[in-house]
Amino acid sequence: MSSFEYKRIKLTNLLVNTENYRFNPVGSQIEAIHVMVREQNSKSSNKLYNLAVDILENGLNPSDLTVVSPLADNKSLFVVHEGNRRVTTLKLLFQPELIPQEFKNLQNKFRELHVNNDLSQFEELFCVVYNTYEEADHWIEIKHTGEMEGIGTVRWDTEQQERFKANTGGSKSAILQTLELVEKSEHIEKATKDNAQLIGVTNLERLISDPDVRSFLGIKIKNNEMTLVKPEKEVAKGLTKVINDLSSKKIIVNDIYYKKDRLKYLDTFLDSEIPQDYTEDEKKEIKISSEDAEKDKSKDKPKTKPIKTVSRPVSTKRKYLIPSDFVVRPKDDRVNNIYRELKQLEVDKFTNAASVMMRVFIELSLDYYLSINPISGIDASKSLNQKLTGVIDYLEKNKVLTRKELQGAKYVLSSKSVSSTETLNAYVHSRLLHPSETEIKTTWDNIALFIKTILAN
Repeated sequence: MSSFEYKRIKLTNLLVNTENYRFNPVGSQIEAIHVMVREQNSKSSNKLYNLAVDILENGLNPSDLTVVSPLADNKSLFVVHEGNRRVTTLKLLFQPELIPQEFKNLQNKFRELHVNNDLSQFEELFCVVYNTYEEADHWIEIKHTGEMEGIGTVRWDTEQQERFKANTGGSKSAILQTLELVEKSEHIEKATKDNAQLIGVTNLERLISDPDVRSFLGIKIKNNEMTLVKPEKEVAKGLTKVINDLSSKKIIVNDIYYKKDRLKYLDTFLDSEIPQDYTEDEKKEIKISSEDAEKDKSKDKPKTKPIKTVSRPVSTKRKYLIPSDFVVRPKDDRVNNIYRELKQLEVDKFTNAASVMMRVFIELSLDYYLSINPISGIDASKSLNQKLTGVIDYLEKNKVLTRKELQGAKYVLSSKSVSSTETLNAYVHSRLLHPSETEIKTTWDNIALFIKTILAN
């Protein structure tokens, strides 16, 4: 098993890999940067610029650290093996003149970012350091060479991506709404619902995205909102055939790739499988119900003025460690005193003090909670990691917080995270680890709900 260490390294001491697998080997740093700029450029945008904007807005991804190894003939310099895009992007933010002259517009965009943003937090990067490139090979391979039968990263399929977007505030796609209709409809049999879990979502999406197919099935999409224009039991008939045909491979992508193919597929529906429109009596009933609903809506509709809104700033763009909107009233005097001091501690001026006191505050908060909520096998004598694990499990088991609500606290438990308990301990005990303002605030943001819950007891 390969050995490694975590280390903060100056950006100026990180070397873009001249043998990066993204391009053919080159002879110098400037060549490597130029090739990267060209490789990441397209007619509509440059991926490095897009990455730069995201880094400035959200910081570096704490779950994806830069992987390096020391240069053979100069141990103060480090070759980047994983993270060359982000390192190149950061170097361009500090020195826009590194961008080839042929990309004058891109150079101007980076210069504008350079002038209008505080880049000090990116002067050093938290890295994973291996002794040699070969030791890092395994991890780079499983990240970039596919699923490897489960060893590598298993990418989300289209349906899983759509669920994530919907769950994080985005609107549900038409395809996800269609699958939800199949799952919830009482007019669709369980066998078909089970088949819906097995189909290639891209093929279903190809059908649903065709307006003629939607019209045939009785589905309407407007402003990404799906409504039924035929009775649900009729729509269910058509969707049942589509789902079962896709799951049994009766139709594959070649059968529905082009418009003419999709229309030809609709001709295969038997009369009993074709969704029928509302009857005239049903249409009249729907019209009357709709008119009554509109009248009721107009009566109750309050007269309001448009509300002007402004974008909420990035969470780490704050002065103090604990945000002003985080309020608890700890009953323990020591915990309360530290809490009030942290509310007034300016992280950019007192970074080391903030990191050490945050770690102390977290542990004392856990000790207080355990003193009034004893958990078998867990007490104040245990390590920070053991206490945190025990309380997290207790809160989840007793449904005080959901698994999703505990994700931030669990992230602090992860040995791979920048904000791990190992890192928290190093803030106190290691003279080699230098905390950064953004890392400390991000750690707090991850564990804030957990802290509020245990101190509200």
